[in-house]
Amino acid sequence: MKQLKEIIFCALLFLLTGCAHQELSGKKEYFSKEGVEYSFNLPTGWNGQEDYQEQYNEAAVFGAQDTTSNSYMFIRVRGIEEPKKNTLEKKAEKLVKESFGVEPASSKKLTLDNQPALRFSFKYLFKQKPVWVSAYYILQKQHLVEYIFYTPQDNQESRRTTVFDQSVATLKLEHTTETTSKQSPEKLNKIENDSYVFDLTGYKIVSENKQQNLLIVRYVFKNKSEVKKSANLLETLVTVKQDDKVLENSPITEHTQAEDLAYLLENGKQLIGKNDSIESAVVYKLNDQSLSNIIFLFDKEQFKGQKEIIMPIKN
Repeated sequence: MKQLKEIIFCALLFLLTGCAHQELSGKKEYFSKEGVEYSFNLPTGWNGQEDYQEQYNEAAVFGAQDTTSNSYMFIRVRGIEEPKKNTLEKKAEKLVKESFGVEPASSKKLTLDNQPALRFSFKYLFKQKPVWVSAYYILQKQHLVEYIFYTPQDNQESRRTTVFDQSVATLKLEHTTETTSKQSPEKLNKIENDSYVFDLTGYKIVSENKQQNLLIVRYVFKNKSEVKKSANLLETLVTVKQDDKVLENSPITEHTQAEDLAYLLENGKQLIGKNDSIESAVVYKLNDQSLSNIIFLFDKEQFKGQKEIIMPIKN
C-alpha cells in the first residue's frame, strides 16, 4: 500500500509539474535596448504585437496580447547609473508613482536567476476599463527591465499572476553589442532648471479621416521646488510651432485614437511635492496636412540657454 501511494504521489507531481510547464510558450521572444538583447517566454496563448508603442507607450520595446482574454502587456527598459540591489525597491516605487499616479501599497520580492526583482499589484483603469496591474521590475547589470501586465478584475487574478511570475522568470540576457553613441535621444529631450525637470519621453501623431491633426507628447515632470506644482505647468513654459504658427492645445475627448491617454492628462493636474515625479502628456492640434517639423521653444527666463527641440513629422 505504501509503495502504491508513493507511485500515485510521483504521478501527480509529474502531472502538476507538466501542467505548470505548459503555462508558457516554448517560443522565445526577443527585445533589445542600447545594444543589449534580452529574451523571455510569453504565457501560452499570448501573441506579440507590432503596434505596441502606439497601444501602450512610446518607450516600450515589446508588447503582447492574450488571445483568450482582455489582457495585455508591454516591456520598457530603463537605464541605471548605479545597479544596486538595496536601491531597487525605492526606484521601483518611484516609477510606479510616476507612471500610474498611485502609491503602491505592497510589493513582493522575487529572485530570478540570481537577479533581484519586485512585483507590485494594484487596481487601475486602462482604456477606460477597470484592470488589475502586475508591474515587475527586474534589475539587470546594464538596465532595469519593467514588465507591465493589464488583466481584467475577475477571479482569475491569482492564477494569472502565477503564470506571469513564471514568464518573467525566463528573462535572459542574450548578448551585448558595444555602442558608440555619445548621447542618447532621451538626454537630448531633457529640459531642466533649478526648479523643474521635463523629460520628453516620446511623441506620436494620430489622425482621423486620413488627416494628420494631433500631436501627442508624453513626458515625465519632476518638481525640484519647495512649492507643490502640477505637470501641466509645461503648457505655460513651452511654445510649440509648426510653419511658424503657434499650435493650440486639443481636448483629448475629440479623438478616439487618443482616449487611452486620458489617465496621463489627469496625472498632469495632480500637485506633487519636492523631488516627486509623475508621467503626463500634452496634446496639440497640428496644421492640416502639414509635413513641416514641429519646433519646441522654451521660456527664456526660466530655461536660459535652452536650445529648441525639433520633432520631425513621422510619415
